[in-house]
Amino acid sequence: MVSSAPVIHPAVMVAIHILKTDLPVLRPGALVSDRFPETDPDELVKVGRAGGIKANMVTDNPLLIFECWQKRSLAPNAEVFSTDVLMVLEGSQFKTYTYGTSAEQVFVRWWNPVGLAEFDDPDKPNLSRWQITGELGLATKR
Repeated sequence: MVSSAPVIHPAVMVAIHILKTDLPVLRPGALVSDRFPETDPDELVKVGRAGGIKANMVTDNPLLIFECWQKRSLAPNAEVFSTDVLMVLEGSQFKTYTYGTSAEQVFVRWWNPVGLAEFDDPDKPNLSRWQITGELGLATKR
């Protein structure tokens, strides 16, 4: 017997896809990943999930962290870069994205930013990091 319960989308994969699709308009060449590369990038958005649960039967509500890294030689800090990422996430509301190898579709119900903070890493003195935390409302699939 197959369950008819809604299935949630992989939120980190969806968020990475959204940024890889829409961020190049503002930041061509910025990397977007769930991992930090071996060499320091010029600009990177590292995406991770910090929590969140299904808000209701039709919406997953992941709490996501977007670490916005930028080489200090490019700008005094990554704050402007992080605001560009925020604009992309704001613009993702009410849009449908196709992601993954099986061409899954997901509808973004909302983006609710929770925080933006400077969060430098003492082990990365050549990079500036600003961190965005927020909830991305993703319609579940049936």
